[in-house]
Amino acid sequence: MQSFENQSAQNSLCKPVYRYSGQPIYAVHEFIDESLKMVQQSHEHAGAITGYPTGFLDLDHMLCGLQPGTLTVIASRPSNGKSSLAMNIAMNVGLKHTIPTAIFSLELSKEQLGIRLLSAVAHVDICRARTGHLSESDLCKLDDAKETLRKSAIYVDDTSGISITELLAKAIRLKVDHNVQVIIIDYLQLMRDDARSALDPTEISRISSSLKVLARELGVAVILLSQLHSSVGRRKAKKTRPKLSDLGNTGSLEDDADVILLIYRESVYCKACRRRDGSCVHNHEDLAEIIVAKHKNGPIGTVFVNFHADTLCFSNLC
Repeated sequence: MQSFENQSAQNSLCKPVYRYSGQPIYAVHEFIDESLKMVQQSHEHAGAITGYPTGFLDLDHMLCGLQPGTLTVIASRPSNGKSSLAMNIAMNVGLKHTIPTAIFSLELSKEQLGIRLLSAVAHVDICRARTGHLSESDLCKLDDAKETLRKSAIYVDDTSGISITELLAKAIRLKVDHNVQVIIIDYLQLMRDDARSALDPTEISRISSSLKVLARELGVAVILLSQLHSSVGRRKAKKTRPKLSDLGNTGSLEDDADVILLIYRESVYCKACRRRDGSCVHNHEDLAEIIVAKHKNGPIGTVFVNFHADTLCFSNLC
């Protein structure tokens, strides 16, 4: 005779616990033709960018662009350029290609982000733009940049300490109202849980899994920025390049991400090779590495790019 506990468990399994009736279940024969068609199309356009172009040629070659339905994590220590890299991607997608792009800016106000955008587009020193020490030529360039940015398809929400519930609701509204294709969140550690308290690993896991589901359900590319653990900055210079373990206590973030990009700039750590004027003997300040540390559907490796400290911009190596 079955125990009461076993009988109770069987009865529970028979109950309609999940009432979700949205996504159907498919037999393989119902979708395998479409899968083969996708492979054939890839063959016909071998090497083409199938997703949204980041603007960085070597990175796009490795990733084939930002793929719809995926979660990409960009991580670095402070002042290494994760926000700048995300802004560059937003400019390429939302300005150059006018693909609707949303930025959830938890750190910078929309006005501060606007100054960064103006500086980047106008190629005007960000410090001069902030302090007002501008020439007439600078002012003309900034005015032209303003008109250029007016034509962009970039949308900004600067709610500080936004919760995942509020972010998801706004993302869905952006998709409905503006057909947003790329969503950038800057950055994870500034988010709050629904009780408005600081994040713990469990809540971080809930956020990353929710963003992964959001990407798939809406068919958008989600980019989540994250801080790396402080220990990466304390390692010896030759070992300072970040690695996946430097994501630290971030729950299931590493598992949920389809792509993880780690930024490394030697100039942040090369104190020993500074000239008196602060510049680097080896021109480290001009170079940066985008380390593709995880790529579920392709190769990993390192992409070398230029970094322009005056405008906080990355660019392709010449």
